[in-house]
Amino acid sequence: MIELRDTVITYLQDNPVSGFNVTEELPWTQAEPLYIKNKKVLYVDQPQSVQEPLLVTFDETVIEEVYTVSVYVTTDAKTLPASFDEMYELVKNARMEASGYSQKVTAVSSEYDGDLLVTQFDVNYTRFIC
Repeated sequence: MIELRDTVITYLQDNPVSGFNVTEELPWTQAEPLYIKNKKVLYVDQPQSVQEPLLVTFDETVIEEVYTVSVYVTTDAKTLPASFDEMYELVKNARMEASGYSQKVTAVSSEYDGDLLVTQFDVNYTRFIC
């Protein structure tokens, strides 16, 4: 489902937020994550997926399939950029651009790494397979 990653990147690029950039690079290197090295750059990871049986009958199984596209961004923890809230809402709303999914939800988590605030957005897309 590479197109989910492309959909998120395109949406973020088409709706720029002052002070933040979007890259098509993957967020990982061998040494340290690129989003730690490059503040205020949005990195979109490859989709991850999981399938689980939701309903099993005598002749059919309904599978719940969830794709997760993670977006990472790092900012100064002491002084958030003035446009941080705008960027936050924009990434959360990126979920609405994909079609064909019964549920689209964004979960957000943050952690501190020294004087950096690392924010991770997990954009989850759910569909059912019969």
